[in-house]
Order: sequence, then C-alpha cells, then structure tokens
Amino acid sequence: MGYCEVADVQRLNPQRDYGGTGSALNNPDIQEIIDDIAREIDERLRAVRFTLPIVLADSPIASAMLSVVNALGAAAIAEDSVFMQSIPDQSTHGEVLREQYQGLLDQICGGTLRLGDAEGGPLYISDIAMSGSSELKEDGSEREPFFTRDQVF
Repeated sequence: MGYCEVADVQRLNPQRDYGGTGSALNNPDIQEIIDDIAREIDERLRAVRFTLPIVLADSPIASAMLSVVNALGAAAIAEDSVFMQSIPDQSTHGEVLREQYQGLLDQICGGTLRLGDAEGGPLYISDIAMSGSSELKEDGSEREPFFTRDQVF
C-alpha cells in the first residue's frame, strides 16, 4: 500500500485526467505505480534502518513527508508513461518530478532530512552531539560532549 492517493499524483500532473475518456492511464494504473514507488521507498528506508511500516496513526509527520515523496515518484513515472507512448524521454515535467523525488529520498536516507516521528533511521550528527551533554559522571559533574553543535567537520 502506498503513502499517497491517486488525487495526490493528479495534483502534480494537473494536465492529465487519469481515468478520463481517452486517458492513457486510469486510476488502477496510477494506484499500481504508487504501490511500486512505495515499495522502492520502503526498500531504501529499510536499508538505513527505519522501522517499517510507517503509518499515519503512529507517525503523522513521517507519513505526511512520505506521502509527498511517494506522489512525486509516482507522478514522474506516470508522466513518463504518457510520453513513452509517443516520444520517449521527452517529458521535462517528468524529469523535474523525478529529480525532486530522488532528491528528497536521498536526503531522508542520507540523514539530512528527518522523518520527524519515525522510529529508526540514520544517525544524525546533532543526536550524537547532544548524547553525552546531559549525563553526569560518578562525581556528579557533567560529561563533556564528544561532539558539539558548532564543531566543523
């Protein structure tokens, strides 16, 4: 099951009428594309140790972000599918959508964009920096953090 709905993909490709008369793709086609992209997203998330499934009830922030990522990926595939029937690799709009999709997915999996309330995932440098600052040594004094937020790498 995907993270977004057919209507989300439709909003990103407003010039297309999925399921309309003469439409190259209908709603079941788009839903299949959404599900394929969601599986791709899940594979990438699993690879960087996110706990799956990420569902709206448990993780509303992460679900909303993944909805956008899923819709961008599905819209890119849908747009490319329309153009493949006439002129392959000619959809500038599809290319932009694909670049946005890939960019957001890379940021999430690379640890530069947080999925907010999702469990697991890559380790963020800010988490490491703060991990030792509130702990106390045996004598009651605070530990020095291993990293600081202002440290340059």
